[in-house]
Amino acid sequence: GTTVRAKTWRPGVDLEPGWQATDTDSSLTSGTQAGVMTRLESGNTNTQPYTLYIDDFSAATLHAWT
Repeated sequence: GTTVRAKTWRPGVDLEPGWQATDTDSSLTSGTQAGVMTRLESGNTNTQPYTLYIDDFSAATLHAWT
């Protein structure tokens, strides 16, 4: 597919319905790989340590039923 969607939330906060970010990239084709990447920008003023939890990551082919 060509659609990429993302959602983030803080631990202990109820998960909001729907996606926070959705985009379409026509260069995506079948047989591509999926994963999660994070980065910390220089000049970030958050205090350390930085903690990231990734839970229930999934990549799936969406099918339209006819």
